[in-house]
Amino acid sequence: MSTNLEKTELMTDIETYKASGDGNLWDSILEKYLVPFQGTQDDCFKSNQKLLKNYPFYSVNGEAMPEVLPLCQDEQEIIYTLVGDRSFYHLRRWPLNPASLKKGAPVAISSRLWLKDLEECERRSAPDNVFMDAYTPFYLFYKPEEWALLLRLFDLKPLIDSNRAVFLVGTENIKKFFQENGAVFPESVIGEVNPCEHLNLIQEVYKDKVQQFETDIQEIKGYYSGNSAEIDRHFEEGKPKILFITSRFTTALQYHTRDSMLAAQRLGCETALLIEPDGLHRVDNAWEARIVAEFKPDAVYILDHFRYERDPKLYPEEIIFITWLQDLMAHITDISTPKKLNKRDFIMNFFITLKSFFEIGYKKEQIIEAPVPANPYIYHPHELSEDEWRKYGADICLVCHAADVDACMREMTDRFSSNPETQSIIIELYREYYRLARYKEVMYYSEAEFQSYVDKSLRRKYNIELSDASKTIIAEVVKHMKVFYAYTVFHRLVADWLIGAGFKNIKLWGRDWVKFPEYKSYAMGPAQNGETLSKIYQASKIVLGLNPGATGAARSWESMLSGTFYMSNYIPPEEDASDIRKILKVGENLVMFYNKKDLIKKVKYYLEHDEERREMARRGREVALQKMTYDALMKRVIGFIGDKLKERREERAPIDS
Repeated sequence: MSTNLEKTELMTDIETYKASGDGNLWDSILEKYLVPFQGTQDDCFKSNQKLLKNYPFYSVNGEAMPEVLPLCQDEQEIIYTLVGDRSFYHLRRWPLNPASLKKGAPVAISSRLWLKDLEECERRSAPDNVFMDAYTPFYLFYKPEEWALLLRLFDLKPLIDSNRAVFLVGTENIKKFFQENGAVFPESVIGEVNPCEHLNLIQEVYKDKVQQFETDIQEIKGYYSGNSAEIDRHFEEGKPKILFITSRFTTALQYHTRDSMLAAQRLGCETALLIEPDGLHRVDNAWEARIVAEFKPDAVYILDHFRYERDPKLYPEEIIFITWLQDLMAHITDISTPKKLNKRDFIMNFFITLKSFFEIGYKKEQIIEAPVPANPYIYHPHELSEDEWRKYGADICLVCHAADVDACMREMTDRFSSNPETQSIIIELYREYYRLARYKEVMYYSEAEFQSYVDKSLRRKYNIELSDASKTIIAEVVKHMKVFYAYTVFHRLVADWLIGAGFKNIKLWGRDWVKFPEYKSYAMGPAQNGETLSKIYQASKIVLGLNPGATGAARSWESMLSGTFYMSNYIPPEEDASDIRKILKVGENLVMFYNKKDLIKKVKYYLEHDEERREMARRGREVALQKMTYDALMKRVIGFIGDKLKERREERAPIDS
């Protein structure tokens, strides 16, 4: 902004002004040192204001913005004047040690104006990997005049683009932000010489939160102690108060929670939702305690997690705890888990036909069958425009992201081992399975089948004895092949079968298809969940189910509710985690294909027999509306729990003499 000579001249002029107090000299200084750069400063200010207009992590409310005019800026100092008092001020660049910052840790930088320093601190403290938008906050604290200077001197776009920067101006805004539920406190505050003012402020807010937490815990304890009878009554009446807990850092799970909550509301239940509002807040014990103390739920509803995993003070035994199991994670399949549940813990079970699940040891009287349904308020027949029919219409529709077999293989192989020799063996196991599936139509469904295939391949090709460490790696490979790789292979096979059979009007929806030239004529890119996906289903004559692990997945019900003909892939009943045949009857309201030849035959038949296809679609939708909506699910869950609680109450009742 200025040379050393200009800076020296400015300092001389400022001293002269201070000595004389001549107002004309102040005007002269501005004309000499501000005017040449004022247009650039004004543009920078306007650009920053535009960037910040809709930026969520910016709080300057209530702070009067002083009119500051920067006159000189170099690597070590900024000299500016305040229009209000016509005084001149110096800000010096204090030493900074970015190397001391902890990787992935939330940090606060106090009163720092040099953008290079801020970018370096942000880079040093940024996590190596970010899941979805779960960033750690990078706080920037400013006094109003410092903030006004920053806006005029530096382009804030690099900080805003980091998705971590939180701009807080003035002590009240800093205090207000950290008082919010889920605000993440910084592990360190780096400031000019002594950042005690901001550090003390944060510590004060933290102490207030700790005190509030203790108050809430006492409120929870007092309310729920001996209150189970009232909770039971609410369930028996079909109107419990339910707290739904989920996370924005999930994919489908947060939407399954949302749809369950909306269904409960339609049943007349009072509800509350606990979820992070953005990527920089986190659900913590203090926030949970606050909402439990305020809302006083009869029940907690959560996916894939149990009461015993949370702070026991937050959820006394009187509360009904409902866990919807949708993923076979280690803590869910652990045989010790059922022993950790109490009588008021209930399980909604997606794996309604998976034999291995029922061998874990969960008690039958606590289990509610709960395959994932669909939302009929989103998935239903729509009025499609001519453009939508042209865009979405197809004879055959496949919706699946995973179709890149090689990428799936490479990604997971790198996770299993860093040893090149081991990796090459694993890659060959993957490739051989793909060849078997592609050219011999061999499909494995169980972990035992994959284990047998791997064992035979290792003996035949490599004649090796595995060490314990290698056995552990191979066991993980087997699990991945069954759950992920076979799933991806199956998508490619079905697409290749159909294209090879001469079907032309095919649409492949999902992110991976566009990568491959052979699918260029069919690849449509990702399909947006919700109304758009429903329209895609509706505009398709046949929607194919492509899930080699569970035939009764949500996609089947979404398709049927949208009014289309759905054809399910076959899985042996003993290997089907959530068997659609338990809800629909093959040949009556469901068509299932068993292999390549059967798929081509049935697709051809139903494309040529419109009335049969439409009638099958009508019957499938009828059953889906009756049994596989969130309203039906929540009614069943609340009714099941109410009946169980009533049974227990009657068992405890004294017998009249």
